[in-house]
Amino acid sequence: MSVASTDLNLTKETHSAPVKVNLMLKGKWKTAAPMDNVKTVIKGSRTQLVVTAKDGIPVQFKLARG
Repeated sequence: MSVASTDLNLTKETHSAPVKVNLMLKGKWKTAAPMDNVKTVIKGSRTQLVVTAKDGIPVQFKLARG
């Protein structure tokens, strides 16, 4: 899976700041490998993904049933 945010979230000093992208997936999922910028939270029969993106660069990761 690849997630990106086109919001650069510029500060007054024109530096970009990380942006959290929230996704809700049907089923129970986890990342195939540990990642600092991807968090999974099981909520009943769904999984919430919270991906921290920066500078419009895609965050790529694999998901596994879990």
